[in-house]
Amino acid sequence: MRHLFKHPGTIKNEIQLLNRNPVISELMRVIQGVFAVLDHNRQIVAVNTELLTLAGIPNPEEALGLRLGELMQCQFEPDAPEGCGTGTACQSCGAAIATMASLRTGEKRTEKCSIRAKHTSIGSDIIMEVSTHPISIEKHTFVLLFIQDITAHEQRSVLEKTFFHDMKNHLNGILGGVQLLSQQMHTNEIANIIRQSSENLLAEFEVQKLLMEKSRSFYTAKKELIHLSQLFTQLHNTYAAHSLAKKRNLRFDTPEKDLSFYSDYFLLQRVVSNMIINALEGTKEEQTVRVTATHSKTEVEISVWNETPIPEAIQPRIFTSRFSTKEGDGRGLGTYSMKLFGEEILKGTVSFTSSAHEGTTFRIRLKTHPPTDATEEV
Repeated sequence: MRHLFKHPGTIKNEIQLLNRNPVISELMRVIQGVFAVLDHNRQIVAVNTELLTLAGIPNPEEALGLRLGELMQCQFEPDAPEGCGTGTACQSCGAAIATMASLRTGEKRTEKCSIRAKHTSIGSDIIMEVSTHPISIEKHTFVLLFIQDITAHEQRSVLEKTFFHDMKNHLNGILGGVQLLSQQMHTNEIANIIRQSSENLLAEFEVQKLLMEKSRSFYTAKKELIHLSQLFTQLHNTYAAHSLAKKRNLRFDTPEKDLSFYSDYFLLQRVVSNMIINALEGTKEEQTVRVTATHSKTEVEISVWNETPIPEAIQPRIFTSRFSTKEGDGRGLGTYSMKLFGEEILKGTVSFTSSAHEGTTFRIRLKTHPPTDATEEV
């Protein structure tokens, strides 16, 4: 349905005005993304090839004078009494909200917009990030419309959330069964190891979810009493039989007097685990990886040492996301997550030293004082 909001002559005059404006002409030439210019009635008076391609319209003449929903053949446009932007569904349309806000306030605005277009397959939405910038040309108000097709990104995000939701349900089911088995076989060491590994897997799952969604999520950090001997025992049981530890010496030096302090057990375990894995990966056969702890009245420090030095040229980037001394996709997240969880969440200090003479040591230092609350949101 095509609504003529203005006399065709008025639209033609606006188009000619933009055609002779050097700024608009240059924008049309240099902008690589999806771009259009709307008049104060939200009708298209300039459009680039990228938007025509997204809309599935080969002829630019067919786009001029239309509103965005008409151009994209939005499924809700036919139900709008006065065309695109006037229907019930239009009240939640990001493109309409952004355009009207820019016209009303004279300020730029960015919104997300999901359109189920007729020219796409059934059930397929086009998801766009729409940015609007008002501009005045010869006393005429126009809106510069920048569109980024984020369909693939948003679909991937939805699939990730669905995956985490479903996998968490499966893991909780497995953990429930394993906990029941452990209760029935409480003296069975294997059953207890399986139970602990299942709990670790669920905790690892939650931590990985945080790592992937850091920019839009928070994690409720627990403040629970941790016994160092228990932590070291569990880490030893996990990594002594690990494939990376084969023909390597993994030593845990626990202080004679057991130390207890407050932190998030599983996040701390994750940080130290990554230190251990990082050390094992850099250790040759028959060499040693040593896990130790020192403490004072106010702090505890856990360190993981191996004798292989890190090249000096790459040391400044060790904690950078996706940077790694090892080849392969997905590398670099271990050291990055040490810093992320150890400092941003646990409020500790994560550091390392490395030299040819002393080898490489990664450390996490934490306060030992009890918390004021049981949990802390970050």
